[in-house]
Amino acid sequence: MKNSYDKLTKNLFKHLSKGEEVVFGNFTLLKEGEKLRLKGRTEKGEEVELFFNLEKGRSFGLSKDQLKRIVAFKEKPAFSARTRK
Repeated sequence: MKNSYDKLTKNLFKHLSKGEEVVFGNFTLLKEGEKLRLKGRTEKGEEVELFFNLEKGRSFGLSKDQLKRIVAFKEKPAFSARTRK
């Protein structure tokens, strides 16, 4: 199981580093320059976009620890936008 998890995370980082949009759970992630955009719906049904300043890391130039904090909502975004209700 660990090997398949490692392959999935490596694949996720590879696609993000190429600037491709990646679906992660109920969210989509996209690397735009030195920022990461997380887009999805809140529990209340609002569509939101959160933008994070990226930290450098060893996984295709991205930080695994930062991505873990982002998807666990423990990282404060640089800014956010609500697009629809």
